[in-house]
Amino acid sequence: TNFMIAVEISRERIAQALLKFVGNGKGGAVLSSHDGSWIVSSGPDEAIPDPFRKAGTDGAAAGDAVIGSIPIGDETYIYTSKASETLGMTLVTYMPEREALGPIKKLNVWYWVLSIASIFIVVFFSYLIYRMIHKPLKTLLWAFKKVELGNLDIALKDRFAAEFNYLYNQF
Repeated sequence: TNFMIAVEISRERIAQALLKFVGNGKGGAVLSSHDGSWIVSSGPDEAIPDPFRKAGTDGAAAGDAVIGSIPIGDETYIYTSKASETLGMTLVTYMPEREALGPIKKLNVWYWVLSIASIFIVVFFSYLIYRMIHKPLKTLLWAFKKVELGNLDIALKDRFAAEFNYLYNQF
């Protein structure tokens, strides 16, 4: 070969790019070589938990993406890992489970509150419909059966039957 091109990428630039994976969360991102000769992280190297530091050397097979969770100390971390055989490196992103699932747990509480409130509303309106429609109709049918049996001295009182006023008066 007559020419050789070498490209050197700034370690700081890679670390800044890895910060975009983390966002505002408290997790991190690690880019490491498969042979373990170098490692770049989104934060200080000493802050990388050991399982994620070693992910490049004993991580996923080439092309496979791995998603999982792992307990480290008293905290559980959710992680993703993607190995590239072509580049000879692995990218791992991780985040504390409470950080990732915290907003979902709040939504879960609201889901149950709204579900229980909906059940109470349905029961309440069912009772109102029963009082406004079913009960007056039942009373009217009872009166018709009495008339059918020959009792013509029946008078219906208009307590809850605002919608059935006309029918009650005509009866």
